[in-house]
Amino acid sequence: MEDYLTSLLNITRNLDYSNQHPLNYQTTYQSVKIIFLLLIFVILLFPAPAFAHKLIPTDGSNTSIDSALQIPDPVVSWAMYEKLDGNILYYEFEAEKGERLHASIVIPKLDGLENFTPSLALIGPSFALDSIEMTKAKNNFPYTLPDGYNAIVFDYEGKLPSTESYEPFGQITYWERQEVNLNIQVDGTYYLSVYDSNNNAGKLAVAIGYVEDFSGIL
Repeated sequence: MEDYLTSLLNITRNLDYSNQHPLNYQTTYQSVKIIFLLLIFVILLFPAPAFAHKLIPTDGSNTSIDSALQIPDPVVSWAMYEKLDGNILYYEFEAEKGERLHASIVIPKLDGLENFTPSLALIGPSFALDSIEMTKAKNNFPYTLPDGYNAIVFDYEGKLPSTESYEPFGQITYWERQEVNLNIQVDGTYYLSVYDSNNNAGKLAVAIGYVEDFSGIL
């Protein structure tokens, strides 16, 4: 968020006032400053929502490990808007020992999706996952994995309809589903996958990361 505000301030400073009368220049600059300060005030008054992530575009072709969507940095907050319809989707990332992995699923509040509860799986080297102690994880991943890899599955086990959260920028209300928080034990290549074991169709958003970084959006 700091980088985002700095970019806005730099835009304010770099505006071309060369063709303006000095009085108009001063008035315009002061007006822009006021707008900028009001923006900061609004951001402080209404903190960024829990689902304030940078978007990674996806065309739905990440249906195998070989075609997994690349996550540049799993610590940075990313979001992927997806649709399931009898398929499975994969996301690949590199992680280091000691890094915290945060991942979650939310469902847009739409008619017919009240009971839509896709599974979220973490896939990684077997020896790496064996060292992760999770009380709510399962070992019932129904798809074929590469040699030497295993998966732990996180299902939503809460009440339905679940807790709601509002994303003001997109003006969308979501139902929150499962959330994964764990520490990576071994350096390596990991994958997330989402699927519905009952082959139900629906829209969802997959989120990974916990550090908000809006650099590069301007």
